[in-house]
Amino acid sequence: MTSRTRTPSSPGAQRTPDAQSTQRTQSPQRTPDAQRTARPARPLRRRRQHPGSAPARVLLATAVGLVALVAGACSPPTPGPGGGGPSGSSYTLRATKVDVVAHNDAFLQGTRDEPFIYNIWFRVKLGVPNSAVVGVSGSRGSATMSLGNGEGRYLFSTAEQGAVDFDDVRLFDIGDLLNPNNHLEVVGSWTWAMESDNISVKGLADDSAALLRTALNNTLGTMTVPSDAGALVGDLIASIPHPFQFFAGAALASIPGLTDDVVGSNIYAGVAATGTLASVLDAATASVKIPFIEIPIVGIPPDIGLNPGGGGHIFSLSQPRTFSGEDFSQWNSGHHRYEMQMVPTGTPLAFTQIRNAHYGRCADLSYANADGGLVDPWPCNGNGRQGWVLTSGGQIQTPVRTNRCIDAGAGGNGATVSSQGCNGSAGQQWRISGQQLVNGAQNLCLGIPGQPVSGTHLKLRPWSNTDPEQQWTLEPLKPLDYQRVRFTDRDRCAGVAGADTDNGAAVLSWMCTDAPDQGWYLDPQGFLINRGSDRCLDGNGGQAGAEVLIWNCSDVPWQRWERAGTQLVNSYRNTCLAVSNNQELPGARLRLVACDTADPAQRVLMEPATPWAWTQLRNPDAVLCAQAADNDSANGTIVRGSDCATYQATGQGWKLDPGGLVLSRIDGGANGKCLDATTGAAGAAVVMWDCHGGANQRWRVDGSRLVNDVAGRCLQAPATVDDPLRLAVCDSSSAAQRWTLPLQ
Repeated sequence: MTSRTRTPSSPGAQRTPDAQSTQRTQSPQRTPDAQRTARPARPLRRRRQHPGSAPARVLLATAVGLVALVAGACSPPTPGPGGGGPSGSSYTLRATKVDVVAHNDAFLQGTRDEPFIYNIWFRVKLGVPNSAVVGVSGSRGSATMSLGNGEGRYLFSTAEQGAVDFDDVRLFDIGDLLNPNNHLEVVGSWTWAMESDNISVKGLADDSAALLRTALNNTLGTMTVPSDAGALVGDLIASIPHPFQFFAGAALASIPGLTDDVVGSNIYAGVAATGTLASVLDAATASVKIPFIEIPIVGIPPDIGLNPGGGGHIFSLSQPRTFSGEDFSQWNSGHHRYEMQMVPTGTPLAFTQIRNAHYGRCADLSYANADGGLVDPWPCNGNGRQGWVLTSGGQIQTPVRTNRCIDAGAGGNGATVSSQGCNGSAGQQWRISGQQLVNGAQNLCLGIPGQPVSGTHLKLRPWSNTDPEQQWTLEPLKPLDYQRVRFTDRDRCAGVAGADTDNGAAVLSWMCTDAPDQGWYLDPQGFLINRGSDRCLDGNGGQAGAEVLIWNCSDVPWQRWERAGTQLVNSYRNTCLAVSNNQELPGARLRLVACDTADPAQRVLMEPATPWAWTQLRNPDAVLCAQAADNDSANGTIVRGSDCATYQATGQGWKLDPGGLVLSRIDGGANGKCLDATTGAAGAAVVMWDCHGGANQRWRVDGSRLVNDVAGRCLQAPATVDDPLRLAVCDSSSAAQRWTLPLQ
């Protein structure tokens, strides 16, 4: 599974740690010319018209007079951090739900779709060469449950949204652009709607992202930016599709066959505009969609394409955006409808969780029983299965199926409620009375039957306003404040082996990353809930020596934990969580031991999952940066010298961890790929390999050099771009062995 992606604010070498799974740059501060004054707006010029944009011409023409007055009155603003204009804001692009109109696998009897998305995100500054930054968010591992025709309204959980955070986006009006330090940005995504079978297309998405970066730099990055709003908006409408037409005409034909099922794709292009510029843009683009572009790729299934009945959107970032009923379809088969949002970061989903105030459990519709399934009391986790819709007709609609409601049937006291087709019957009529949910059929209340252990279900209970099992609060669905469990003496974090989500999966000490399996929430009842699996940390009986694992949350006492200073204590046997044998290398099992405050293996800090400060590994003399060839994460991938100005979202990101491992940002660091010296022989090329902590993967800093432990050789940059980095006999006078250090 993949966590949300946080985009850099701009390309560059000097990165700050406040951008998740990537880096951010602060542009040099420049002062505008002292004598520069505002220029009057030019008359609207005849420009290329985007297909379908004829209505926009009238809107633009009527707006120009007002824009001219505004632009003529504005003087350049005082430069702020990184240039003029207001402080930057953060925006999130995400998929919130999906409906399956016609499943992609209809030709296979009995099979259904497992929808997921890739957001090939981008941001580029208009008229600024080489300013484009791109990357991929989303994961085939985050595909939803199987959905057939007519099934949908599936609400995505946080991990399934493919969310991208665009940090430090500065909104400018037309007058702000008179300041030469201010450059209007376009941010957004080329969103691929996918259906999972058995072969990943992540490599294809990564390749497409790299090509998109080139296309953006060759189009939007080199465009001339007009000084009046009407002309600028006309150019944006005409120019934003060009990078994607560049694909169609030149680039993707070279990429070999597609190996998973593409349902379709749309483009979402948000312009960082405010004020009059935003008003003119939104008026002009209200009825404009980026037209259909067929992008042929040799292979199976049918072509990726923007949908003839759908298309992409151009919009300003001046207000939140929700695009409902977005069509993604293949020519001949799959047809999905998504809801996409571009909203200020932190905006909650408009769904309600139903939480029992006494037990702190939420009404949850399990994956296993989604069709006509039972409703369980489950630790509140912000998952889509816990986001309910309360209709004006008194029904409680489920989050994961179209036209399904919580139904009490005609049952009496003790009857189990389930999800059934919404039909307006008495068993589906609920009313709020204080903190109770009362069913209209028998005038009975929704309740938890005793202790909410694993396998229990919500049932009807006789009305009692003092019964804690009937006390419910209705509140916005909100994700949990997950934290990392970090063992401070070794700077390793608790994670699930292989990011497994099954009962019994082992819990290990691993390099700290932003992966969902390293997110944990200690709830008020003492359950430590894993973000990636929704399961609880289980003490496996609680005895000293027991290896911990994940398991369905239940009321067994060895699933209860509490903080005690720098220790995490299992309440049942008063034992403490520790790294096995105080091992330093990644992959050591976590187990319970007798509590001892002097034992460094037990020193635990629960901290926010702040991102790592991924940086470039740069040779300043040759101005080359280390990059995994083709951004590939396979074992044995050669690490090459690359142009630092062509910063890639993953392949040039590195971090030196406290154990001496140079960890690669490939896959967000979640899979643990390290810089590996192989044999350690002089002249040997360094490669990517699974992190194991052996001597050939351990590096120490010696001034500006990186020295490998296996044979005391130094990392040396090549003389030519695209040649491999190699080991060499250490030479303090060698410019090729100088690196920008440290990496932490």
